[in-house]
Amino acid sequence: MLVKKTSKTSQGNKALKTMAVECVLATSRQNNRIASHRKRITKRQGKMKGRIASAHLLLTIAYNILKTGEPYHELGSNYLEEKEKTKN
Repeated sequence: MLVKKTSKTSQGNKALKTMAVECVLATSRQNNRIASHRKRITKRQGKMKGRIASAHLLLTIAYNILKTGEPYHELGSNYLEEKEKTKN
């Protein structure tokens, strides 16, 4: 049986956190990497942790776009499955 991990988010910009979670919830009906990430985390650790983890993924993607200047290319909802297949 899986046990939920306990953790707390660090103090940060509440408006940015709220905006990131709202963006994650907006992608929930789409078939993309962020939505599949949220569903996968939610299944294991619960609704709120899934939202925060996906918001973190979204902010990481945005940071890397700003850092490199390259446009974002969607990897797809089955990105991790494809990565595992090529790994084995």
